[in-house]
Amino acid sequence: MLDKVWISEPECYYKIEIESRKLILFPKILDLIKLYKPKRLIDYGCGDGSLLKSLDNTNIQLSVYDISKQALKLAKENLKNHEIVYYNASKKIPSKSFDCVIFSLVLMTIPSRRTIIKTLKELRRIKKKNGKLIITITHPCFRQYPYSTFFTEYYRDKKFNYFLDGDKFKVFIRDPIVNTHVSFYDYHWTLSTSINLILKNGLLLQEIIELPDFKTGNFFYNQKYPPYLLLIFQ
Repeated sequence: MLDKVWISEPECYYKIEIESRKLILFPKILDLIKLYKPKRLIDYGCGDGSLLKSLDNTNIQLSVYDISKQALKLAKENLKNHEIVYYNASKKIPSKSFDCVIFSLVLMTIPSRRTIIKTLKELRRIKKKNGKLIITITHPCFRQYPYSTFFTEYYRDKKFNYFLDGDKFKVFIRDPIVNTHVSFYDYHWTLSTSINLILKNGLLLQEIIELPDFKTGNFFYNQKYPPYLLLIFQ
């Protein structure tokens, strides 16, 4: 079952301002969108919609989906100046409709292979044949290390067994400047499991991008290991 943060209390996570998701992932995803120039794009698992809020290309037909009604409420507020189609049920999203599908920081929140496979089938269903699928995850190989705005319980309290697929672990996110924080549970899937589940769904892996941590003032950041992994499929 998804952590309650994503279903009923998403504002606890999204209110954190200085957070590497926004400072590392978002700029890279937006650069890729500019490169691909899609006509229709959907953010599948959009959360509060803050990714698309920064998109300045008004020629793209934008859609968003999230399982959480509360998250969609936040997204509608954040995206009130954009023309957006909102979906609260995946089955309502039309098939073969999108040149670009964004699936960012969602896969590791899913607790079972069966649900991951079901979700990936939906992503393939709604994507056009030659469309792009951009998937981002926290890097599964380096969960035992701390980063500028987050760390997991593998860093402090729990032994990290990389090969233990489906292991439930706690994530701690904090704003290093104002010291706001939130915690929730994710699920560990190895790099091979994550990629193979996607490939078995008939998608072609085009590129893998490992994103470095960032520095904020004199605060700590990890100079040796990447916090995020970005996968591009067609």
